[in-house]
Amino acid sequence: MNREIKFRGKNAFSGNWFYGFLTKEDEKYFITKNSSEFYQVDQKTIGQWTGLYDKNGKEIYEGDIVMYDNEWTKPNETGVITWNKNNSSFQIKGHIPSSSMKHLNRMKVIGNIYESEVTNE
Repeated sequence: MNREIKFRGKNAFSGNWFYGFLTKEDEKYFITKNSSEFYQVDQKTIGQWTGLYDKNGKEIYEGDIVMYDNEWTKPNETGVITWNKNNSSFQIKGHIPSSSMKHLNRMKVIGNIYESEVTNE
């Protein structure tokens, strides 16, 4: 199995988001794009890519706020993507992993927990 592992984090100085590999040095965290590009990020904003895409083709990261509906929930419910260490999987917080992450064709990323505004793109 060849699965891409990548992260995102918000730059501690500019507020820009960066995507790539995560490294840690002297208690500081960096997102690196290649051997010459690296950016310090705020540790609290780091999230791992789930390896999945929403219905619009947008990558879904830990900490994203998603809008979704499926046979077990009401339409347009929102939730936060979290890591469940008990069963080693990403899930929508408070919902059964198999019922929530399975219906990506009905899920849309609308924001993240690190920024105050939720978008409806």
